[in-house]
Amino acid sequence: MEREPPNGFIQWYGAKALASFRYRAGIPLIERLTRRTEFSSAWLLQQQRLGSLGNFPEISLMRLTAPWGQPAGGIRLLLVGPPSGSETAEVAALIENVSDRDQLVLPEFLAAGTVVVDGVLNPSKPYIYDGRAHVLVNEVVTRRLDFPNSAFDGASHQISFRVGSAVSNTITVQFPTRQ
Repeated sequence: MEREPPNGFIQWYGAKALASFRYRAGIPLIERLTRRTEFSSAWLLQQQRLGSLGNFPEISLMRLTAPWGQPAGGIRLLLVGPPSGSETAEVAALIENVSDRDQLVLPEFLAAGTVVVDGVLNPSKPYIYDGRAHVLVNEVVTRRLDFPNSAFDGASHQISFRVGSAVSNTITVQFPTRQ
């Protein structure tokens, strides 16, 4: 990676490999490839629309440094909130396949899952996804979460997400008041 031309695809694939091996000593090398080190739901959802998240060195950095939930059932989950100062309450949920085989978990991740707001379980609304129904080994996929109307009260709320036995990290989000 260090001998390749700057920002070449070989470097990006190298970053993905280092993240797949959970090689934390590679974090400084990956950081040099990234254009950002702070991540928001808006950025992640935009990158997902552009193509596979796994091809961005920023995702490799997140795989090594973000506060993911504990792995369960071959996956792990991460919630990322809106950019600071944003007036929206858009939250992105990421799923990473940490097993040694492709996982058919997208139907659960996209159509099921449970959004937890201040300890209250809220079944997730189905999410339209146009693509494969499985997640490849070491692949990351994201989706936008929907929240119950009661959360839009101008207050801060503790949010997490569950898919099967996997539970994400918990983040605090202040939802705007809905008129």
